[in-house]
Amino acid sequence: MLELEPRLKPGGKYEMARMEILEADSIASVPAAALMNEAVRLNLELGDPRNDAERK
Repeated sequence: MLELEPRLKPGGKYEMARMEILEADSIASVPAAALMNEAVRLNLELGDPRNDAERK
């Protein structure tokens, strides 16, 4: 998903990316929608990573 939003920072045990958005920052609705759509696609394809975190 880094190709959609380079401000994403992977990290943590499951390498889930996050992006810190401060009050002065902005993100356009088109990139935000693209990120959401890709996240949904990956969850359908690979499963929700939060489910794996709960099992371990």
